Order: sequence, then C-alpha cells, then structure tokens
Amino acid sequence: MTSNASSETLIAQINQELKEAYKAEEEFWRQRSRQLWLNLGDKNSGYFHAATRGRRARNNISVIEDENGKAVYDKENIEKVITSYFTAMFTSQSGSRTDTVEQSLIPKITEETNARLIQIPSPEEVNAAIFSIHPDKAPGPDGFSASFFHTNWGTIGTDVTKEIQSFFTTGLLPQGVNATHICLIPKKTSPKSVADYRPIALCNVYYKIISKILTARLHPLLNGLVSENQSAFVPGRAISDNVMITHEILHFLKISQAKKRGSMAIKTDMTKAYDRVEWGFIKSVLERLGFHIKWVGWIMQCVSSVTFQFLINGAAKGSVNPTRGIRQGDPLSPYLFILCSEFLSVLCYKAQENGQLAGIKVANRGPQINHLLFADDTMFFCKSNEKTCKALKEILRKYEEASRQKISCQKSAITFSKKTTEYVKKRVKSFMGINQEGGQGKYLGLPEAFGRRKKDLFNAVVDRIRQRAISWSTKQLSSAGKLVMLKSVLSAMPTYSMSCFKLPVKLCKQIQSVLTRFWWDANDGKRKMCWIAWDKLTLGKREGGLGLRDIQSFNDALLNKLSWRILTSPNCLLARVLKGKYFPTSNFLDGISTEGGSHGWKGISIGRDLLKEKVGRVIGNGKSTRIWDDPWLSTKEPIRPMGPAPEYAKDMKVADILLPSGVWNEALINEMLPLHKEQILSLVPGSFDKDDRLAWLPQASGGYSVKSGYYTARARKFAGAIPEISNDFNWISKVWDGKFAPKLKIFLWRAVQGALPVGKLGKQRNLASIHLHPLWKPRIHTPHAVPLQTSARSVESGPVPKPNSIQRNH
Repeated sequence: MTSNASSETLIAQINQELKEAYKAEEEFWRQRSRQLWLNLGDKNSGYFHAATRGRRARNNISVIEDENGKAVYDKENIEKVITSYFTAMFTSQSGSRTDTVEQSLIPKITEETNARLIQIPSPEEVNAAIFSIHPDKAPGPDGFSASFFHTNWGTIGTDVTKEIQSFFTTGLLPQGVNATHICLIPKKTSPKSVADYRPIALCNVYYKIISKILTARLHPLLNGLVSENQSAFVPGRAISDNVMITHEILHFLKISQAKKRGSMAIKTDMTKAYDRVEWGFIKSVLERLGFHIKWVGWIMQCVSSVTFQFLINGAAKGSVNPTRGIRQGDPLSPYLFILCSEFLSVLCYKAQENGQLAGIKVANRGPQINHLLFADDTMFFCKSNEKTCKALKEILRKYEEASRQKISCQKSAITFSKKTTEYVKKRVKSFMGINQEGGQGKYLGLPEAFGRRKKDLFNAVVDRIRQRAISWSTKQLSSAGKLVMLKSVLSAMPTYSMSCFKLPVKLCKQIQSVLTRFWWDANDGKRKMCWIAWDKLTLGKREGGLGLRDIQSFNDALLNKLSWRILTSPNCLLARVLKGKYFPTSNFLDGISTEGGSHGWKGISIGRDLLKEKVGRVIGNGKSTRIWDDPWLSTKEPIRPMGPAPEYAKDMKVADILLPSGVWNEALINEMLPLHKEQILSLVPGSFDKDDRLAWLPQASGGYSVKSGYYTARARKFAGAIPEISNDFNWISKVWDGKFAPKLKIFLWRAVQGALPVGKLGKQRNLASIHLHPLWKPRIHTPHAVPLQTSARSVESGPVPKPNSIQRNH
C-alpha cells in the first residue's frame, strides 16, 4: 500500500512538473512570436512557433539593392549598404532656416503649466509609466523586456525610480540608456532597396519610462497647442474626422458645376517624414510655443543622445550617430511630430486669412478648409488657379526650409472638380510638379471616391480577412485558439472601414462566409460541414452561442458611434462641416433626407436612426430641453409627452415647470401634463448651474459604447427571427466556467448544441456516425439530442473508453 501511495504521489508530482514545463514552453514561444492577441492556456505552442518562424522569414534580408540599383548578397556588404543609407538619412542638412518659425508661431504655454511640466516625477508617476508599457514588446539593446520590470518591481522599483529621477535632476542620460536597435520591417511583399523597409526603433525600458513620463505630461496639452485640422494623437479627435471631411469635399468636387472657378484637392506624401525632421527645428518650435528651457532640454536630450544599430537577420550590426530625425517606436516621437507640423498649419491659416490660399466650403454655411493633417498625411483644398498654386508652393518651400520635410511628387495626386478643363488640369499639374490625378485611390486607407459598385471598393477587406484566415500559421491553432482569433483578429479587421462607411449587405455576407468557413473547416484546409447557423453563433455565451459578431449590426453600431460624436461634439470640425451642408437650420436628430448626399452621410444617417431609438435627455436646469419635442420623461427609454400640446405651451422648456427652488411645479404639471405626473415627479432635476445633457440610455453612465450599440442594433435586426434558447440549461456554470482546458469547453459546447457527428445527429446528415460510450448516457435533458454529464469534470476524470467500445456505422 505504501509503495502504491508513493508511486501515485510521484506520478502526480511528475504530471505537475510536466504541466509547468508545457506552460513555460508556450510562454517562451508566445513572447518570441509577438502574437499579443492570443493568451496562454490551451497549448498553442505550435502556432506560436510557426508565427515566430514566419515573422523571422518575412524580416530576413538575403539580398538588397545599393544606391546604384546593384543587388548585394553577402552579409558584410548588406550591412554596409544599410548603414550607408541610414547614415545619409539621419545626417543633418546645412542651411535649415528657423526664422519663419519665430514669425509664425506664438507662445501658448503658461507659467503655471510650465511649473507642472518641470517637476521631478514622483514614485507614483514612475510606477504608472512602467506599467503602461506592454510587458511583451520587443526589448532594446539591454535585452530586458518590460515584463522583467513588472515582475520584479517590488525588488528593483526603488532603485529604478531614483535613476529615473536623476535624469530629471541633471538633464543628462547615462551612456547607453538611449542606445537603440533599429528593426527593419518590410513595407511591401518583395522589398528590394533599403527604402522599402520601415525602421522601427526598439528602445531600452529605462528610456521608455522617461519617454512615457514626458508624453503623459504633454498629452493633456495637445488640444490647446495643435489646430483642429490635425487629428492624429490629439485627445478628443479621431481619424474618422479626416476621412469623412475629405470624403465630403471630394463628393463636392465630384458634383461641382463650376467651370471658371474650379477647385482641387491635393493629396501629398512626405518623404521619410520622421527620419528627416531637423533637431534645430524641433527645438525652435518648442521654444516658440513657450515651453520652459528645462523642459526643452529634457526633450532634446532624449532626441539627440540616441545611437543606432540595425537588426539584420537577428544580429545587431553597424552603427550610426544621427544628427537629425526622430524614431518610430519612441512614445515621444508622434507628439513631437504633430507639434512641428503645427508650423505648416499656421502657414496655411495665414494664407487663407489674407486670401492667398482660399479653402473649399462644401456649403455656404459650412467652414472653409484649405488643409487637413493626420500626422504626415496631408490634404490641401483650394482653387485650381495660378495664384493659389504659387501660394501653396511658397508654403511648402518655407516648411521644407525650416524642417527639411520634403513632398514626394511621385506619390502625390490632384483631384479636380468635375467641370475643370483639360487645359487647366495640365497647367496646374505642371506648375505643382505632380502628374498623377487622384479620386480613384485611397486616403488614410479608405476609398476616396464612391460610384455605383461600392462593393468592389471594399473587396480588399474581404481578401485580407481570407488571407489571414488561411495563412499557414493558423493551421496550428486549437479550437479555442481559433475562437479567440475569430473574435479578436478576423472580426476586427473590417472595423476601421465600418467605423466610417456603411458596407454593402453583400460584402457583409461575404465577410460572414469567410469567418464561417474559418470556424468550421479543418486546420488542413478541408471543407467541413457547418453544424450551427451563423446567426445563432452570434448569440451570447449565456444564450448558447459563442458571442461572435453579426457584421451588419456591428457596422451600424460603429456608425452610431460616429453619429454620437457629431451629436455630442457639435463644435468639432466634422460636425460643423456636416451641419453646414445637411442640417444648417435644424437639429441633427431631426429627420433629414439623404437624397443627394454622399455615401458617408447616408451611413451616418443609419447610425443616427439607431441613435434616436435610445437617446434621451437628463435634466439639469431644464433650459435646453423642449417639453413636447425632446425625450426626457425616463432615464431608461426615450419617452416624450403625449400630445397635443396646448397652444400656449408649444415652445416651453422643462425649466418652465421647475420652481425657483429647483423642485417640480406640481400645480403646473397637473394642468399641462397630468398623464405624466408620476413619471416627472420620479425624476430628480440637477442644480441650476448644470446644463441638460444628452444620454445614451442603455449605458448607466449615459455615454455611448459600441458594445451597447451593437446589442441594440442586433436586437432590432433579429427581432423575433432567432428562437430564444431555453433557460433551463446554465451555459456559464456547466460549460464556460469549468476549470478545464478551453478546447474541451468548445467540445462540450458543440455536444450540447448537437454539433457533433454522433448517434442520430450523424445519421440525420448522412454521415458515418459513432456509437456513444456508456459514459455518455444521459443524466440531464439538454437542449439538443446529444446527452451531457451534469458536470463536465466527469469527462476529464472518467474512464477512457477502450478502442473497441467505439463503433462506426456505415
């Protein structure tokens, strides 16, 4: 007995050690793969290993073309070509002029703000900075990832904090802290020259902590420093603003009937924008904006003390000491870049004010816009005449002289208004040095122009999803890994397109078809049977589904978010453009025709219609809420008083039925709204210094969330179409909360849903079915034909069926 007991103990110990070894192996390959979307726990080591090998193969450089176009194959010369290219790229050009910066920018930073900016960071601030760094991002030259610091912060935190504070005291970075590895990421499938690679900086964690502290302090100030025409990285602004404004202007050009006074849109591309910016220009901009000399010193120390080595096929090679440029991968770089691009915005604003570069107005009551920026992506909107071209060329000349930013004419394009003559087009293109006409390309990754066949414009979205779904690395995923990839990666791929435009129904069905095949087909690519309809898979896990997204409903929820932004931020540039064109004298929520509107506006209108179903008003002082026209009677559902309204009360506001003390005037309510008295008295009005506010009622906070918008859109689409799942089976406790492998949970879910080719289910579909082992005799009545043990634990702990106990019927 003693011998048996000790053997069982030893077996249990060895099993535990084996589990830990498997987990360590999975974690190792997950970190190496950089696949941050998939968590541990289901032995996806094969997938992580395959992803690592795939990434290594993509980034491998076996041949490169030198500056003369000659192919180089040997390792030493490849290193020389890469080092030579970036030495030239990161070397400052003499003759940079910053006097125009002094003349154009004005100080915006107050003394109080500067006092906060130059404080020595507290331990809490350092702690917040280190834990804001993703633990599994690639390490810098010192080899330590942020996960090391996170894990050991209790031991090393005090010492690291003192070293970080030392920088803010002395203004100097210790040697080696700002050493950086440059990882070369291919921009296209078959890169040939060094220019076809994107240099991504891998910084040491010590430096990242400092950079994170500086960016956290700078972030809240950007709204007051950066003009509204720049949308990148500024809190409260969105890339969708630029996309939709540009879409409206291009639609205006498409339908414009102007012949003599035509307009145009110029899409420009900055050559190596981050790599070329001059350090002297950065310093001049910061000083002119009014930043304290100590703050400017900290920033310039971070920018100028850097040294580069290049990761070539896994090894650090070469060495460059740059004298210009900022790093892609440094948290500070995007903020510095948009502050520098503010100089270009100011030049455009001044040219518009003095009439040299008049912008485009899509409607008489809309704002005039002559440029939009999203980081280094720039659009100019102006008249297509010689005067305007000269003014724009002069602006670009001044910007290039100061910053050394340079427009790539080969990658730029001009879109002209509909009636512009060929003679005018030829002259403008010749003067600007841009030969390519636009309108059929993409801006910020989305189509510029829309015709009748909108589905064709978004086919690339379906192709990307399909390519990712059938990539060889996904063949290594377990069923649970496939579910995570389906929900977190594949379903999210069309999100950007759907957040701006309504996708055609046929395209949504195509996406759904690709996702369906990915879920049901075997990992070897063999086509398998779909056992459960997609609509049921989109049910929540509590309802017996998998919580997958219904593509059309998700599209509507994202458009609803855009509509919510227009409704709640009426002063943003996008809202003003749309109001001037589509509802100049009315409210956004009022019924507005989409006839003659752009495709983008039609999508926003879909979101607006969904918004109207669940938007109400929360009463503060009652001064802005109309009694009879606005939904204010409930905080749960948008309810308006039932009419008709008395003639004398048609224009009354809720404030008119409040007493000076801030409580309801019951006598007036009895007279005007007797049917709603109880509802009104149950509401608690706010104080007189609080304005009424709009609220998305499905959220307790009143703010909009895509999740709640999705459930609203899905409920509207499938009202009564999908049969409700019986509530007598607890999916969460019996399937999803079990303490066993995720892939077993998927198996159990399929069993309960009748999605396994066993018994009668297999026969019903003319499949070779399997006799059930006695272990699977029913103990409970499940929603479907396949029985399931009361506890899934019994499957793990029960006896393993002998091979001859499983028989196939043919």
